[in-house]
Amino acid sequence: MTTSRVVCRIAKLKMSGLSGAQKHNEREFDAPNADSNKSELNQRLIGDGHLRDLVLNRINSCGAKIINSGQNASNVAIEIVLSASPQYFRDNPDDYGVFEKDKLDVWVSKNIDFLKLKYGDNLVCVDLHLDEATPHLHVIVTPLIEKERNRRRTKQQIATNEKADTYKIFSLDSKTMFNRTALIDLQTDAARAVESIGISRGVKGSKADHQSLKQFYKTVDVDLAVNKIKPPNIPQLSTLQILQANHHIDSFNHRLNQWYEHLSGEVKDLVALNERLREKNKALESSLDVYIKLGSPDEISLMHHEYQQYQSCGTVYDVQYWKKFSDQMDELPKLRHTISRMEKTRDFNYDRIDELETEIKSLDISNSRAMFFLSKMPKEIRDLMHRDLKQDLDDYCRSFAPHDRPYELDEPTLETPPEVEVTYDNSPDFDF
Repeated sequence: MTTSRVVCRIAKLKMSGLSGAQKHNEREFDAPNADSNKSELNQRLIGDGHLRDLVLNRINSCGAKIINSGQNASNVAIEIVLSASPQYFRDNPDDYGVFEKDKLDVWVSKNIDFLKLKYGDNLVCVDLHLDEATPHLHVIVTPLIEKERNRRRTKQQIATNEKADTYKIFSLDSKTMFNRTALIDLQTDAARAVESIGISRGVKGSKADHQSLKQFYKTVDVDLAVNKIKPPNIPQLSTLQILQANHHIDSFNHRLNQWYEHLSGEVKDLVALNERLREKNKALESSLDVYIKLGSPDEISLMHHEYQQYQSCGTVYDVQYWKKFSDQMDELPKLRHTISRMEKTRDFNYDRIDELETEIKSLDISNSRAMFFLSKMPKEIRDLMHRDLKQDLDDYCRSFAPHDRPYELDEPTLETPPEVEVTYDNSPDFDF
């Protein structure tokens, strides 16, 4: 026989969420997972009135502060959904909406006693729903906790090093009241309350994912139309048919293995061919390098012709000529090294030129900005500038900002250079 388990889920409610909970619990709108013909069976077990009024009356009676908006808006209530496995309420778990009244009454009584003992005055509302797939309770709890605070010490207490007086205050603290440890204890306490009627706790430390209330309704409170869905009719196979099917499967697996081995052999052959082609490619690249170093075909043919003449003549002149050519060939690596070094120096100089051009552009921009701000100065300050700076500022305003200057530009004056008497000396003035 399958063991019946406790089902317990919670959701935190802010002020804006109370109206939605009220409409669902009181069936102020048609719930898609509920049978409207059975909604009259639902009962309000604790609390009389609108859910919002019940919550606010409890909070105001304790003098707790509510933050209505913002990121730190207060959680004014906690909604707990309590239920049990369907097999506890009925013999056939698939008979959605069916329950044994005697079992239901005992289950409700034990849960109400447990909730009153655990939450006391914070228990403001309990609704019993019987129009869905499985009976369950909607419990509304205010997360009010009484805390002790210190008063500000008086001068006398400070002088005598006495402790400050304390006072007690209620505050909304759902993080403390329903933290991880409290939720584990809630599951354990809820199971302990109904263990005498054969309902046990869920697996402690289970790796199962937590479900929200919406997901819970989708999985537990299934629409009554599900009863109309029947499992597909699967034909029964004889022993001979099963043996024939297994034979076909084995034959097909054997063919697959053969095809896999064939493909593996072809892959190995292709890998070996690829390696051979790589080696051949390297040899061709080496031959190409040698050919490039020797020169063009015309040069090679000319060198071969001259070599044949050297062999046929063998004169002293030819020997000296080929020796000189051989010495030049010996100098070729040094020349190549020198050329490579000069190319690196050239590349470095090009990079340095680019850096200097960038730096010059940056300085030009900075100079333009400085001239722009200097052009905004009053004329009195401008008159105190150095003559060269003043002239540069006038040139900038005249060229780039003729309409932004706060003063009139002075017309450029052409100074007449002083006359210089030039004397000529007939004697040459050269030092050798």
